[in-house]
Amino acid sequence: MTGRLASVPGAYESFYREMAAAIRGEGPVPVPAEEARDTVRVIECALLSSRDGRAVAVR
Repeated sequence: MTGRLASVPGAYESFYREMAAAIRGEGPVPVPAEEARDTVRVIECALLSSRDGRAVAVR
């Protein structure tokens, strides 16, 4: 199966502004580490699925 998916517009300027503030100790990190980890796992599974031509379960 091939095709394109519509994406949601991002708010990258605010993300980087909030990340810079977090690095300076002036606020929380805008994305919790667990969410970042889970996102990387989904990307890894998508790449594996594409490479192998099969469905890969995200666990």
